[in-house]
Amino acid sequence: MERAKTAIVLGLRYIFLTRFSWLSGIALLSLGPISLSLAPKLLGNLFVLDRPYQLIEISWITMWAAATVMETMRVTTQNADDRFDDYRDAAERFREAWGFEDSDEPDAWYQRREGWITFFCGFMAALAVWYATVDACIASTVRDPTQAWTTAAGSELISAIRTHAWHCAYQG
Repeated sequence: MERAKTAIVLGLRYIFLTRFSWLSGIALLSLGPISLSLAPKLLGNLFVLDRPYQLIEISWITMWAAATVMETMRVTTQNADDRFDDYRDAAERFREAWGFEDSDEPDAWYQRREGWITFFCGFMAALAVWYATVDACIASTVRDPTQAWTTAAGSELISAIRTHAWHCAYQG
């Protein structure tokens, strides 16, 4: 019972300390689906892609934002023992209750299986953010605006605009 109680207390403190990272990650992950379903015009003009290099810009900015979320969480958890006495006490009680004091586990994340699982999950989350953002951008810029213009302005005005554009393009 003591183990479960210390694990819950430590988990709640961990979530509270890393709340900024969690909220930032949730905001990044929800931007694409919200713009596709609830607010289709949210990203309509934000990412107007005229050239392929603009897609590269969006991709690296999305990856940078995901890396920022992961780095802020890492910095917060690494410094929590030094900055917050109650967190340090809860972490020590957790380690004592679960017997982690006598562990021979390596310290580096890449030497542990859990580190690779965390890395893989973070990488997949970053790819999901990238995919959702690019999908939302493409979906918002590919729509044909003539359907909305036809219902709002009437088909006669649309054919007059097309005729005028045709004459301007091929005269001279």
